[in-house]
Amino acid sequence: MSISYWKRLANSRLENIMLADRKAILAMMEKHNDEILYLQEVVIVTTGSPPSRERSNSSVTQRERSYSTNSPPKNLSKRALIAIGRHRVYCLSIGLKKPLMDDHFLDIIKIHGPLPNQVTISTRRNEIMIETTPADCIDMVGKLFGAFDRLYPEQSASFPFSYYDQNRLEVIKGYTVVYDEVACDGYTEAYKSYCDYLSITPCQDICWDIENLYNYNDVRRFDLNDLALRTEKLSTMDYKAMMMTLQNNEWFTELSQDGKIDKEIVDSIVSVFSFNKTLTSFNLKNSGLTRDTWSDIRNIWTSNEHLALKKIDFSGNPMDEKSAGALANCFTGMNTGLEILNLNGCQVSTVGSRLILTSLGNHLPTLKSLSISTCRLDRDASLVLGTMLADPECILKYLDISDTSPDFSVFPSGKSLRKLVLAGIKMEHRSWVDFAEFSKKMPNLKHLDLSRSFPVGTILSTVLANLNRLVFLDLSENSLGDLGLKKLISILREIQHPSLRKLALNRNFESKGEQFRMVLTDLANLINSEDCKIEKLWMQGGHKKRIRRNLISFIIDLLMMRNARLKYLDISGNKAGNLLGTALGKAIQTNSSLKSLLWDGNKVKISGFTQFRNGLALNSTLTFCPENSVDISFNLKHDPKEKQKFFLVLQEIQKKVHKNYKIQMKSQDQVEKEDFQVETPILARVSTTSNFKDIDTVTAQRIFDEIPPDSPEDSQSSSRTISEKNSMENLKEISRKNSKSSESSKSPENSMGNFREHSSQKNKKSLSEMQLIERMSSNTGPIDLKDFRPNSVAHIELRDKQMFSRQPSDVRFSLGYKEQNLAGILDLLRECEPDEDLMVMNGTPIASPDLQRQRSKSWVLPSNNTK
Repeated sequence: MSISYWKRLANSRLENIMLADRKAILAMMEKHNDEILYLQEVVIVTTGSPPSRERSNSSVTQRERSYSTNSPPKNLSKRALIAIGRHRVYCLSIGLKKPLMDDHFLDIIKIHGPLPNQVTISTRRNEIMIETTPADCIDMVGKLFGAFDRLYPEQSASFPFSYYDQNRLEVIKGYTVVYDEVACDGYTEAYKSYCDYLSITPCQDICWDIENLYNYNDVRRFDLNDLALRTEKLSTMDYKAMMMTLQNNEWFTELSQDGKIDKEIVDSIVSVFSFNKTLTSFNLKNSGLTRDTWSDIRNIWTSNEHLALKKIDFSGNPMDEKSAGALANCFTGMNTGLEILNLNGCQVSTVGSRLILTSLGNHLPTLKSLSISTCRLDRDASLVLGTMLADPECILKYLDISDTSPDFSVFPSGKSLRKLVLAGIKMEHRSWVDFAEFSKKMPNLKHLDLSRSFPVGTILSTVLANLNRLVFLDLSENSLGDLGLKKLISILREIQHPSLRKLALNRNFESKGEQFRMVLTDLANLINSEDCKIEKLWMQGGHKKRIRRNLISFIIDLLMMRNARLKYLDISGNKAGNLLGTALGKAIQTNSSLKSLLWDGNKVKISGFTQFRNGLALNSTLTFCPENSVDISFNLKHDPKEKQKFFLVLQEIQKKVHKNYKIQMKSQDQVEKEDFQVETPILARVSTTSNFKDIDTVTAQRIFDEIPPDSPEDSQSSSRTISEKNSMENLKEISRKNSKSSESSKSPENSMGNFREHSSQKNKKSLSEMQLIERMSSNTGPIDLKDFRPNSVAHIELRDKQMFSRQPSDVRFSLGYKEQNLAGILDLLRECEPDEDLMVMNGTPIASPDLQRQRSKSWVLPSNNTK
């Protein structure tokens, strides 16, 4: 039943009761921010307090202790009003302002129906026996259950029913509340209900965000860090109310928290999975989980049969051996098919690592990403990991074992791996030889991270030779220096890797004068050589690892060569100085391959940015160049007087980059359209020499001799769609009107007969105006359109040949040029001023900026059946 119907019925009954009782009920509703759903007059037989009962839920233990001692039942047999709200049940004796019952749904202990006309409602503080008609008994309990099920669907199965007749009980469970459209599966309503249960005020900022931002943008990620920033400091009870709401919510699929929080809040977050069955991603990072928390996670996850978790991130939470064992038990009992597991920074012991890796055996058919950096890997743990990788069912694509000491000699295979991160691993030379041997068994590896660990030499040459499909190689922070870079260049030049596209050399070099500059020149020559396929290069600087001024000559060698092919370059943090802006400004004037440039942190002053802006004005390919925040801060600190000028230069740079991006996207969209519209683009230029405000007709003067006109037979046999025929009828009507205007003119040059006579002398065939319209789309060469008015001339030049798409579903593209060649250009010329140039690109006239601002309608005339 619709909740609106329930509310209307309850409000109609509310108007028929005494004024004092009505005010009392409305006061109770307002106190709890509730609204009435059901109201019925009944007879109260007995009232009292139920015997104290212990509940398993520890969250209500303290609340129960605050209740008063039990009182014996009293026989009343008085008339009363029973009311049900969205999250509370109320009972008020008629004529008395003090309520007999005002309890939350979650306080209900039992609902008992011993007889058809009797119902007993027991809560933690009150117990009343109600007498009314059997139909009203079923209706009252059914609506109470329906409201409860709407707020707490996962707990409705354990609703405390006890009815004398099982059939009546089934009727009661059939009551459902159909709410009006609610945001995020009714999260706000349930949240307010839990806040009322916990006796706290709902946070209005959270309610507004859920109802407006989350719902409108279809946000399924519940990020506690994001909500904490939007509101004032949240208390432990605020977090508890939010997490209790998530237990029954089916909108959100991801729960995330990053940072140290109190243990009570962590317990509330973990308790979400007691009933939730829609959360598939859980991120609890750097939260300082204790051993008790890991035990609670194990108990809750294993008890929830509907657990849907597939992505888990516990990074930054150190765990001991017992905690690792508890987590391993969770993975063993899970049947959801784990896809992503991140335990980076957990510092698990060798025994704990072995337990966790062993427990993942059931998830090999679904596990795609595994991160266990800083977890200790001895030979036994490495053997378990190697066995996983060699399993035929294993589909693991991403493996991060940074800052560990794996034994690659026990790794038999790694066919499924696509990305391998070995940053900061500590191994002896023999272990690196084992890794080089293992690289032969990774035929599909595309990304290899060897930062902070790898010695460049013969081992790297062997590894690159074995990894034929490698696309990204990261050698950052390896202190390569001159000798290391020379070895790397010789290795890349010798191997000529067929697929290597991305190379990262961040924080590897120190400026050492002329010798280092020559090595950088060799690197630039290598990247620009025909055998090298590298398109993206990272050379960021860092503490005591900066290229400094040698970067300027490297930029010139890298970007100003004719065969430059680099598309992405990151040279941030090298403190190269002001000349870097000048060098980049010179380089990008001639460079046509670079699309992305990051060069922040180089101490470039306003003059350097100005030179870069001047060079960027002649560039049309750079589409990504974020603002240099570090250099902006540097300039504002050292030269605050030039603040306005500096910001103006930065604004011009960003405008130009954005303009290049729009041009590139427009070109890409145009190419996609041409794939099904034309083989080669059509370019027309219209030059006018007089005012065309009062054009009446268009007379074609000449067509190329090699373009034969359509014969009547061809016109009858040509297949056209209904849309094309309707559009041609529109054009015929336009031509008929134009012909009448032309006949009324005294000048013989404006008559269609003269045109046909001239055309027959030229082509030895007569052309009708309709045939001309049909053939204009396939013409090449210049077409002169003269005598729009006396003493006026227009010239249209069509270059290349247009091929029309004959797809019936694309009426606009297949008919756009036909309509526009006559009627669209005619409209265009009416708005032109003398000597104004117009450009028509692919059927779309592009006027001067002033004319474009005046004009807002489409150039293409719509057909009757255009979709």
